[in-house]
Amino acid sequence: MQKAPIEAISASIKEMITKEVINKFDIEINFDVPDAEFVSKIGSKPVINIYLYDLIENYELRYSDSLTTLITVNDGNGDEPSPTLTSNIRYRPTFVNLSFLITAWSRSQNNKSIVEQQILSNIVSGIGKFECIPINILLNNDFNPTPYGVPIQILGQSKLHSIGEFWNSLGTPPKPTIHLAVIAPINVHQIVKVPTIAGTSSATSADNAPFEKGQPHSITIIGTVNITSDITYQDIEVTLKKSDSGLEIKSKLNENCNFFYIDLDEGNYIAWAINVIDNNKGDEKQITLTKTPEGTIKTESLSLSI
Repeated sequence: MQKAPIEAISASIKEMITKEVINKFDIEINFDVPDAEFVSKIGSKPVINIYLYDLIENYELRYSDSLTTLITVNDGNGDEPSPTLTSNIRYRPTFVNLSFLITAWSRSQNNKSIVEQQILSNIVSGIGKFECIPINILLNNDFNPTPYGVPIQILGQSKLHSIGEFWNSLGTPPKPTIHLAVIAPINVHQIVKVPTIAGTSSATSADNAPFEKGQPHSITIIGTVNITSDITYQDIEVTLKKSDSGLEIKSKLNENCNFFYIDLDEGNYIAWAINVIDNNKGDEKQITLTKTPEGTIKTESLSLSI
């Protein structure tokens, strides 16, 4: 069974520590909460405990890039463009900050604290050289972040309000801790398929497009409408108007408030969103499209508000 995203990240951290720290040493790795029950089960082998104690969305990465989708094109068959050719619109993932508390535990009768300190030192030196979890380790554990990485920071800042209260609530004595911060891109949206039109016809929206033979223009607009009033996405319609001809192309929103225009001619366009219930119109935006080399796709992003 394929691992869930956070489970895959934990398994990847375990593999990193196993390869870079433990190697041939006889040390166990455990992900349980380090409470009194956990301590009572520690045997003769030292234990590295990796406890996930906090996860929260990274809002800085969420708003740092206006492009909210990536477009990849499936290859058609034959010499001529296929009318069944589709594009996969892949939404940017949600970036999640994962905070891990790493501790070392030993029941050694001789130099117990020294053994634990040696383990923590080896973790810092073994994992500290990495800025991201290696992609091969992620793939080994059913996690593919492409085209993003999974940054990690050893000795990161603790998200705990009080480390003393934390240990007191668990009923265990305080321990030296390593705070490991991980930023994981987690896909929360399904891939949306839209037609990729091959033709020389007038520009069309993805939900109402004729298929005609010819050289593809390969210009695509992927847009988002920011709805500021108390209306639903079903009530919004987007209009794209070509400035020189006056041709208007209309498109509806999907559940993520995105709209798509494909196979567009080059030129100057004006776009706006309108509430079809009361005809309230949002601000107009201008966009200029230019041709791309044959066989390539140029994607423009466009943000509207209403």
